Amino acid sequence: MNSSDTNKRSDIELYNQDYYSSHYARVFEDKNYYEILSLYWKKAIFEQNKLNPDLDVLDFGCGLGQVSAALKNVTFFDYSDYAVNFLKRNGKKALNCIENIPENSFDFLLSSHSLEHSPTPAEDLKNFHRYLKPGGKLILVLPVEVDLKPSLVPDSNQHFQCWTFQTITNLLFHCGWRPVHQNLLYGPFLLKTIGSIVSQNQAVKIAYWLSYLKKNYPSLLTIAESIN
Repeated sequence: MNSSDTNKRSDIELYNQDYYSSHYARVFEDKNYYEILSLYWKKAIFEQNKLNPDLDVLDFGCGLGQVSAALKNVTFFDYSDYAVNFLKRNGKKALNCIENIPENSFDFLLSSHSLEHSPTPAEDLKNFHRYLKPGGKLILVLPVEVDLKPSLVPDSNQHFQCWTFQTITNLLFHCGWRPVHQNLLYGPFLLKTIGSIVSQNQAVKIAYWLSYLKKNYPSLLTIAESIN
């Protein structure tokens, strides 16, 4: 384990049950919502961008897995023991030791709202190459940071970085990646409410189009390929 891995492991206690209870209580307390939410992201990230959701995916920094649980062939990785144990209890293939991630094994590496939590994003991006098959792609989802209020203390989100499309492109090229597609990605609007009325697939379709009409909770989506 290198020094950056040691630093990240030392921060694991930040992402314990209290963290997930305060940030994602709706996700793991409601199985139906968890399933619908994952179907929503399958549509928004994969299907709408013509990425085959049935190929091999590594969800790096997966949290509770709510973004990728609906995918057919997904391996979950997170440094948080709590998150990994949650996934294992629900029958998912989940790892929390980075040395156990197989190399040259995945068609896509998904990093959704994860890289901003890393104190070493450039090193992470360089390491991501090793996990992808030849021709594999990186799918990067990042928050849009717009808060201009002064702050002299850390908050519970523990975001260490923020990017624009231009600055993440600069970093990706520096780390051996070439972006091939970028667009804004919107979070689900009224998905839980709609999902209690109609079928899961109908709820996903309705919430997806409502989210784009409302421009709900935008994120930066970048799809990139290895330069070498």
